Amino acid sequence: MRGCYKDVVRFQAEQDNLADAEEKVAQLVNQKADYEEQLKELEERLAEAEANNEQMTMNNKQLDEKLDTLKKELEGVELNLQRAEQEKQTKDSQIRTLTDELSRQEESMAKVNRDKKNLEELLRKTQDDLASEEDKCTGLIKAKQKLEQSVDEVCQHY
Repeated sequence: MRGCYKDVVRFQAEQDNLADAEEKVAQLVNQKADYEEQLKELEERLAEAEANNEQMTMNNKQLDEKLDTLKKELEGVELNLQRAEQEKQTKDSQIRTLTDELSRQEESMAKVNRDKKNLEELLRKTQDDLASEEDKCTGLIKAKQKLEQSVDEVCQHY
């Protein structure tokens, strides 16, 4: 009996071991299913990440192209700005020159106007003097005519 009891105990131990192993297998199967589900989710996330990465790469390339275009445009604008600044400096210089010339001309005009005023005053005085002299001449002509008439009358009486 003792051999049988050992066999039963061994059998019981093997059954316990088998039950533990079956339980462990069931756990491992569940764990495998969980891992497979996690793997599937990770693969989906990886596919999404790769698609996003591809899209981002395309977007980055487009942005780089746009950046290059904007840099070229900026260089053109800066060149235009430099030209405009040079033109502005040239125009400012021309304006200063013309302003100086205008000031000289205004001074000259002021002098001409003063001279004109002086000449007008001189002309007025000369015209007044001429009128006075013409009046004297007219008076002298009348006096001469009277004298000639008197001489004629005296000559006719004698």
